[in-house]
This record gives sequence, structure tokens and C-alpha cells, in this order.
Amino acid sequence: MQKKQAVAHVVGHGLCSVRRACHYLGVHRSTYRYRAKPLAPKQIQLHQPMVALSCNILAMATGAFERC
Repeated sequence: MQKKQAVAHVVGHGLCSVRRACHYLGVHRSTYRYRAKPLAPKQIQLHQPMVALSCNILAMATGAFERC
């Protein structure tokens, strides 16, 4: 996200075009223009338990139970 913000900053100050800013900063223009789709309610319901499960698995593997 930081590179996309850098491109927006350069373009916002009128220093160069989006095409040039992306080239100079090493960002693909399609990546710069990409906007993530919001999650549907069903996806949110599925996402939360998966995050908790992955945290538990990581904690068991590393022995760091207090981090989750």
C-alpha cells in the first residue's frame, strides 16, 4: 500500500503523470488502479474463524500462545 500512496502523492502534487510515477516507483499501473472488493457478509462470517484458527495453529507451532 505504501507504493500506491507514493504514486498518489507524486501525482497529486502535479510532479508527473500516473504512468511516469508508476514507472519511476516500480508499481504496475493495474496495481495502482486496483480497488479491493468489499467482503460479503457470508465471507466475513467465514473469514473470522479462519483467522482465529490460523492464529492458534501458529501459536502451537511456535509456542507463543500469549500472542493470539
